[in-house]
Order: sequence, then C-alpha cells, then structure tokens
Amino acid sequence: MHNLRVGLYGDSFGTGSLPKINDNYDIGFNYHWSKLLEQHYNCNITNYAVSGASIYYCYRQFMNTHHLNDINIFLITSPARHDHEITLNNVKHTVANIAHLESLYEISQKLSDDELSALEEVRIWYKMLDYDQDTDDCRLMIEKVSTVRPDTILVPCMDWELNILPTDKNLLSIYQKQMQTLGLDAHNVKENTKWISGHLTPEYNKLCADLIISRIDTGNWDKWVIPTIEFGPNKNEYFVSTT
Repeated sequence: MHNLRVGLYGDSFGTGSLPKINDNYDIGFNYHWSKLLEQHYNCNITNYAVSGASIYYCYRQFMNTHHLNDINIFLITSPARHDHEITLNNVKHTVANIAHLESLYEISQKLSDDELSALEEVRIWYKMLDYDQDTDDCRLMIEKVSTVRPDTILVPCMDWELNILPTDKNLLSIYQKQMQTLGLDAHNVKENTKWISGHLTPEYNKLCADLIISRIDTGNWDKWVIPTIEFGPNKNEYFVSTT
C-alpha cells in the first residue's frame, strides 16, 4: 500500500482538529488517526472531511473525486444532517441539524427581523422533514458508494443500523468510551486542540488507527475491540472545563 493515494470523506471525526486556527489545523492534528495511517503506509491522504457534514455532502465529494484515489475511506455520518447555509450578523453558518439550529437562537436578540425570519424558515423545513425517507435516501447513497467502488472502507460514525457493524461499534462509541474513562461530561468541557483531534485523544486516535489498519489489511472488522486505555501524562490538558 506504500505511496498509494487515499481519499478520506466524512465529518468532524475525519477533519482532524476543530476549529481551524488562521486557516490551519492546531498541532493536535498530528495525533489524528489519518496522520497515523499516512505514517504506517507511507501514503498520501487527501482529506475531504468537513465538520458537521451530511451524508449527501460526503457522497457528492466522493462521486466527484473517488477516481483520483487508489483507496477511499468513507465515514458514514448521521442521516439527520443537512447543509443549510445562513448568514447571521455577517457570519456564514452551515446548519447541520435541528440542534445546531436551536443553538443559533441563543444570539436571537442581536439579529434583525429578516435574519430571524430566515431562521424560522429553516426551522419549518426541519419540522416537515420525513426522517424515514431521509434515512432511506442515505442508505441508497451508501449503497451507490459501495457499488461504484467496492473497495471503499466504510466506517460508521453513529449508531444507526447499516449492517456493516453492530450498532455499538462506531466512532461515536469510541468517543463515549473515552469520555467515560476520563470521567468527563462532554457538555461541561471543550476540546484542547493541541491534543484532541477528531474529538479523540492521542491514545484513542491510535486505537482508531489500529482498527482501520486492521480493516484495510484483513478486509474485515474482526478486531473491533475497545481495550482498557492508559492515558499519557498530559491527560489533564486534553479538555478544558467550561463550568
């Protein structure tokens, strides 16, 4: 696999580090599992992942570029995500889901009537969304990805049923195990991007890299096991309290 070209598609689990600083990733990006894959295989990974990306966004990126890569890694995000762009206070936002939309109402006192009206239009759109239809559409897109490139490595991010892995085996479950082991509530801390990359600590990024390397080498996920992780001496710097 040395010197092969690899394409990576997905959401924030694939981006590496959040947020970008002066349009560059923080040093924590060096710990990301994609960088570990590059080192392991001596390959070049083109990263198409975007924070909050919908399956449709990843699908379009894949369909436009998969032919440029020898191997593609496709992170399967949530079917409840979409890509509504809205500008508030001269700042462009991409509304990924209803929870993100609700968070924008926190700045509602600073918004104009036109901006509030635009927010309300997006809210109505989400109320009208048929989740079952949306899920079926996403399944069809993933099937298309597999048909176009049967060698694509599909990695579930969330716990919806896809018949790829048991629903407890996904990147979200790795993140939840990490936070449980650290004894942290994700709602009360924020990520220190000097250490955290793709929401994961260096230790859990290494675990993620090992799982994907095993899948690439063997063609299956038989080694998807989350062992007891011992954190390094800087674990108290990984997250910053917000309380």
